[in-house]
Amino acid sequence: MVNTAHLREELLKSSVTQFATTTDSEMIAIAIAEEINAGKGWLEGSISAFNRCQGAFSLAIGTPNGLMGVRDPNGIRPLVIGVLDGSEMDMPDRYVIASETCALDIIGADYLRDVEPGELVWITEQGLASFPWVPQAQRKLCIFEMIYFARPDSVMHNESLYSYRLRLGRQLALESLVDVDMVMGVPDSGIPAAIGFSQQSGYPYAEGLIKIAM
Repeated sequence: MVNTAHLREELLKSSVTQFATTTDSEMIAIAIAEEINAGKGWLEGSISAFNRCQGAFSLAIGTPNGLMGVRDPNGIRPLVIGVLDGSEMDMPDRYVIASETCALDIIGADYLRDVEPGELVWITEQGLASFPWVPQAQRKLCIFEMIYFARPDSVMHNESLYSYRLRLGRQLALESLVDVDMVMGVPDSGIPAAIGFSQQSGYPYAEGLIKIAM
């Protein structure tokens, strides 16, 4: 977040004598606790706390009453909803919150949809409910999620990040072709782009050298 110094001062003046960590996640948790202790419910109190936060945050929060997933008003960081099929275990379907779709694949959950920018999803035994918590959200996903942060087997904007980075490498070869003997990617995020550059340029891709280096 970008207003951590201001929020820290606010919390120190109101209810906190000291912090256990230096993370902004702790400040969000304490801000929620302040609102709950003032008599608000989990949804109302959490939304009041989120309105005190500025910047990028993507959260999965467990409460005694339900599971909460929330994204900042710009959706700078990703957050997805998945569904675990409960029919084989004679159970109802269960919802999953994760930062990327690759986490859903690992546990066998099906991707349902993204949590939208400025949206709070509330998961209880009754199901999933959606609460937009800002009047006007503006989607501004951090570009580094697409090119670096997220795993290449995740899907964003209906495209695998592997194929997206492959296209970036091809475009780089079109725009900035240089005279080289071979192309070698830097593990892990740079590998698809290097393969795309190799495919577009015709220069050989040095996959064997990467395995030796690793």
